Amino acid sequence: MAVRTRAPATVAKPPATSTRRHGVREFAAAEPGSSPSPALSQSPLARHAQLGRRVPRQVMLQLIDTLPGDVPARLQAVGLGEASLKRFRAQPRQPLSEEHAERTLEISRLVQMAREVLGSVEAADTWLATSQRALDFQLPRALLRTAPGRMAVEQLLGRIEYGVYS
Repeated sequence: MAVRTRAPATVAKPPATSTRRHGVREFAAAEPGSSPSPALSQSPLARHAQLGRRVPRQVMLQLIDTLPGDVPARLQAVGLGEASLKRFRAQPRQPLSEEHAERTLEISRLVQMAREVLGSVEAADTWLATSQRALDFQLPRALLRTAPGRMAVEQLLGRIEYGVYS
């Protein structure tokens, strides 16, 4: 009787932009012009594991800087007030709350998805800042604040990607 052996389980490597500090994995700042999130195309389980690590406020600040529109519109998209923005800018290395980290990583993933589907940063920025018929004439950027809104934006981008846009 042959004995079956299992292949050793592979462990996902951490994103290349992470560093270790005091035994805790932290995310390093992304390069200017790069996407604000270190790993946008990861599986849901990998993103879940990422939330267990420290995501600094700097990642959210970079996301805010990359979104199209004026500052109040960008803050609305990430669900952050002006007082919080000032606090985040004063202490960019402080970790985000789990809620803010999750929202930041998800919005970053959707912005990157828009850039890939629409072909350029400019096209994605214009699309995010323009009301869309398929979203009941709402701005995709404004819908990023809530989980159901992010889901609607992701579904629409998927439809555009596969040519099912109406």
